Amino acid sequence: MDGNGGAPSVFISYSHADETWKKRFQKQLDVLGMEGILDVWKDRRIAAGDDWRDEIEQAIEQADVAVLLISADFLTSGFIRDEEVGPFLERRRRDGMRVIPILIHPCPWHRVDWLAKIQMRPADGREVAAGSDYQIDKDFASIAGEIGDLLAVRKKRRARPGSPRIDLIRLPAVGEHLLGREKELAQLDDAWADESQKIISLVAWGGVGKSALTKHWLDRLAAGGFDGADAVYAWSFFSQGTNDSEGSADEFFDHALRWFGENEPEKLNTEQRAERLAELVQSQKTLLILDGLEPLQHEAESIALAGELKDRALSDFLERLSWQNPGLCLITTRVLVEDIRDRRNSAAPVIALDHLSDQAGGALLKVMGIEGEAGELEVASRKVQGHGLALNLLATYLRDFCDSDIRRIDEVDLFDGDLKQGEHARRIMAAYERAFADGPERAALYLLGFFDRPVQRPLIDVLRQAPVIEGLNEPLVDQSNKDWRRTLTRLEKAGLLNDENRDELDAHPLVREHCGAQLKDTNEEAWKAGHLRLYEYLKAVPKKHQPDTLDEMAPLFQAVHHGCQAGRRQEALDEVYFDRISRGAEFYSTSKLGAFGADLGLVASFFDSPFEHPANDLVESARAWLLNQAAFRLRALGRLGEAVAPMQAGLGMVVDQEDWEQAAIHASNLSQLQLTLGQISATVSEAAIKHADRSGNAFQRLVNRATIADARHQAGDLAAAQALFEEAEALQAAFQPYYPHLYSDPGYRYCDLLLTLGQADAVRERALEANEIAMRHNWPLEIALDRLSLGRAAMVLGYRDEARRRLDQAVKGLREAGTMHELPRGLLARASFFCEVKEFTKSRGDLDEAMRIAERGGMRLFQCDAHLGYARVALAEKRHDDARERLKSAKTLVSECGYHRRDGEVEELEEALA
Repeated sequence: MDGNGGAPSVFISYSHADETWKKRFQKQLDVLGMEGILDVWKDRRIAAGDDWRDEIEQAIEQADVAVLLISADFLTSGFIRDEEVGPFLERRRRDGMRVIPILIHPCPWHRVDWLAKIQMRPADGREVAAGSDYQIDKDFASIAGEIGDLLAVRKKRRARPGSPRIDLIRLPAVGEHLLGREKELAQLDDAWADESQKIISLVAWGGVGKSALTKHWLDRLAAGGFDGADAVYAWSFFSQGTNDSEGSADEFFDHALRWFGENEPEKLNTEQRAERLAELVQSQKTLLILDGLEPLQHEAESIALAGELKDRALSDFLERLSWQNPGLCLITTRVLVEDIRDRRNSAAPVIALDHLSDQAGGALLKVMGIEGEAGELEVASRKVQGHGLALNLLATYLRDFCDSDIRRIDEVDLFDGDLKQGEHARRIMAAYERAFADGPERAALYLLGFFDRPVQRPLIDVLRQAPVIEGLNEPLVDQSNKDWRRTLTRLEKAGLLNDENRDELDAHPLVREHCGAQLKDTNEEAWKAGHLRLYEYLKAVPKKHQPDTLDEMAPLFQAVHHGCQAGRRQEALDEVYFDRISRGAEFYSTSKLGAFGADLGLVASFFDSPFEHPANDLVESARAWLLNQAAFRLRALGRLGEAVAPMQAGLGMVVDQEDWEQAAIHASNLSQLQLTLGQISATVSEAAIKHADRSGNAFQRLVNRATIADARHQAGDLAAAQALFEEAEALQAAFQPYYPHLYSDPGYRYCDLLLTLGQADAVRERALEANEIAMRHNWPLEIALDRLSLGRAAMVLGYRDEARRRLDQAVKGLREAGTMHELPRGLLARASFFCEVKEFTKSRGDLDEAMRIAERGGMRLFQCDAHLGYARVALAEKRHDDARERLKSAKTLVSECGYHRRDGEVEELEEALA
């Protein structure tokens, strides 16, 4: 309501028994009213004869802030409850209206469901009336100042045309109270206001309060219309605090691209998705929240560089945002994001979220209605080490089962000492399980344990319905809808469930994980039966047997997970993954949709320990096949180092089975991988050729010879390399006489050797022929590699215009092919061309990108080539010290990898720098 020259309006709701308190608080607001900051609606404005109900309804509808003076008289007023509270809550939900309750007198307000969900003032749970006159004025002045700040932000937002687009539905459920985080809230405010800060990370273990802090900060921003944002978008990777082995950003990119305006994201490859989404986010002032990022990060115990993102597209996306972003990206995670570490002190700062202090934890218990002396409450907070989720659950447990008496805390199995992160919360959950015994509440909690994300209502209904699954759903099968609602309400009041979204049920990931683990450990038969029921249901959801998009495939992805948990791994592999998702050897989800990350997560479902041990209940051939599939996807995602172990294990299995054709395929893939990683001595072993010869498969015989020939080339043994390539070409001529020259990948590798031997004319002839074949068959990667050969040959022959055109085509094609381990080839070649034509800035740009990809993937040969490229650019620019440092790094890699193909180039640079 704009009663004061357009100033935002404040509505004070109070019981007339508390009118003295209303007048005292209103004096503080009147100070701001005199400055035109706000207008306080006063019921004396209702003139005689006015329809006062309509007047009040209009005032509530137009107000920006509602202040509630809480006392027993307020809570027992029928008029306030019926005429004011409902509209306040509706406007809070609909418009982001700020509702601020102030506790005037002691009363059991924390037992009132709607009020217990709203942050009470004063923040430490004190009653205003308990203070001295000075303290009362101080409390009221502080709250008035807070309201003034909120309305100043909202007024600023109103001056801007339009409203931001908002999508925050995926953020996880959190408690309504937030104490002891004033410093962090201020840091987030500063980051949003500071244009130099592009990304900010909240880092803490699961349950400490990252999501709660984020949600409350967003509520504050919402009250001011999000302070200049054009778009506000949140995505949660769901399983923060749990032990998931694989995560994927494919679903995030697919949804986010569509939301920000890209109509056909499925046509973009991995590299293009990152670039396009960054462009869309950067085109406006966007507040982007990425919650629970750790499933996509490497863990400390398995990877030397803990915290690095597994998903290359997401890494590229964040790196782009860290350099240019008119808005802010807020990340919550358990582990520092190493991919943006170089920007951490400037554009990408970190807030390390500590556990709550004893004082803040004690205050939280008090504001949630727990009775006891301040010292007792602080001791209780210390027992759970200030863990946010544990404190919330402890408060609700004491309220529900211990008369809110802190002295009965020993009834919960807690003890002092440093426990595993999240263990305090788990102990309180276990206490709830015991208290619920065999009732419907425990059964409902167990149903949540089947999922790693918010669960759609139909899936819960599938588990609730008959027939009975012994030890799981007995109390729920015959429940009426009314009783089911009561069960959910009790769990929501306990802080174990969030039921705000009527379409789905949500709980903290630690709650879901604990409940699932408990059921699996105590009743594995019920665990399998529940997953089997979900598996059968989800298989039938898609209308098409073989869906076309990731969104349409989502039920099948979930079905695979549940089928594996139900002990139906072989069936889920054959009938769902291979037939309906992969479409057999077409590999539709990866080759057509480019969903390497999401597909890798599916493959992980078939492993007991990804990616080392496929499940024993799979047939032997399937286990070997899965190892190779996992390795292929890891390689395509640029995670080459991780791909070696499953490839080696898969090769060992097919050799033991004497399946020589598969052994030849596995050996060829492993050899190429080892070569890219710089393990040349391992690659030159000719075991792969022996496997291929035993198979009798002519194609595998030539492919493996070409692979070993390429290794000999990189080792500097040019004569042996040429002999093997000629042998491979003779094999091809024998079974494909219409293709006298090697083509596809073997043909590219032979051309690479011929360029080393100075035969550019022969390369030009061969590459043109091979490119025609590749285009006829629509092979994107092969087309790009052939154009790369043509561009390199044109450079040698002095055809600079053609070289530029062919190399640009090659780089573009390699990007579109979506295989990160091949892209550095094109970038390095084009960087060499740019250096030759003295376009040094462009050369360094390509070298930087190639080096970044090579370092992430452990591609040591490409790293060596990049160092040599940097050295040439530095030499041309007469930066001799830089050139020497780069040359030194290259020489080290040549020596360590046995990369003697580059010996001549090293010597030339040494002579030039002498």
